[in-house]
Amino acid sequence: MLEAAQSRGAIERAKGVLCAVHDVGEDDAFTLLRRASMRSNVPVRVLAGRLVDFARHEARAGRPLAPDVVETFLSRSETPGDGVPVR
Repeated sequence: MLEAAQSRGAIERAKGVLCAVHDVGEDDAFTLLRRASMRSNVPVRVLAGRLVDFARHEARAGRPLAPDVVETFLSRSETPGDGVPVR
């Protein structure tokens, strides 16, 4: 049950990132996340966690998240060993 709650939390945070970056509602953000998951064959919860980690990494580096950067991230099926794609 704890894992399910953590997965939901990561998905909600990822939806928040997508809402902010793409100026869309929660339903559209989830649709973007779900489609990226299907394209990359990566479970939604895993992709959501990676997106949140990526957004956190970019924020720490002082780089704003632009829609094209997020789309590039979502289109990648794999990330380097640390889970954060190289920019």
